[in-house]
Amino acid sequence: MKKFMKAIAVTGIVCSSLFADDSELAMTDTYKNFESSKMFSIPTTDVINSKDICLEMTVGSTDIPSARGTIGLGNVAEISGELGEVQKDIAGKGDMSSSAGLKVRVLRNNGLFPGLAFMLSKNTPETFKKEDIDYNVNSTDFYTILKHGGKCFGHDFAVNYGLRLVGTQSDTGLDSTAQSSLLYLPFAGLKVQINESVTGMIEYEQTPTYDNKPGFLTMTNQHVIQGGVRFFAKSWLAFNFGAKYCMNPNDVTEKTSGLANAQIIGKMHLNIPTSLLWKRAITSNNR
Repeated sequence: MKKFMKAIAVTGIVCSSLFADDSELAMTDTYKNFESSKMFSIPTTDVINSKDICLEMTVGSTDIPSARGTIGLGNVAEISGELGEVQKDIAGKGDMSSSAGLKVRVLRNNGLFPGLAFMLSKNTPETFKKEDIDYNVNSTDFYTILKHGGKCFGHDFAVNYGLRLVGTQSDTGLDSTAQSSLLYLPFAGLKVQINESVTGMIEYEQTPTYDNKPGFLTMTNQHVIQGGVRFFAKSWLAFNFGAKYCMNPNDVTEKTSGLANAQIIGKMHLNIPTSLLWKRAITSNNR
């Protein structure tokens, strides 16, 4: 993780020298900012520009830091890889895990139809410990995402919402019996452009977690609310600052619920417009 943060810092310095003048950067939103294709946690129907790279680093007051990298494909799709926290036992102990995702935008938001995108995310197999038994767990997420946007009182806004399907399969390796489950988890988020440098965001989602009731390993849902702002220091460099509250109605220990478990979270977005770098290099060679 330290190496990743150093890489981001070095890349930021390089980009700062290359893009000292932002006037040549292409517009992706009203204020020429290179937006991430996520809010705090939930995905949007947007995809980053073709050939561009977005690096993200998230830290929370209690969470294990997570990192994500995304590459745009032809302005209609993007692929991503993510390192983040995964629960390892009923006590709530976490560890690092990885996932790979593919998002495809089918429709852009316009006056007649909402934006529409689909995303598939495959998580690496994990081992989860419950009642001194190790379970092998495989899981895959599938998102259907819709977007409505427009102007309200002179401010651009966008509402992204949809449904997340989480399919899991777990076994102990002691016999051939495998337990499968499918969760239907809704999500929604509102993003409002406050001014040239600041975007306000609030989102709600249900996320999967392990049920800590006695018996075989099963999945359940918990409720997560996040809200805050995205500040653009540069058109290619943004920071999210906000608060996160999680409530798990199925947690009999009540370790994940209550105001005491609210978090302060921060995220850095470093967007590298490699398509413009390439264009600038070709222009310089032709002179």
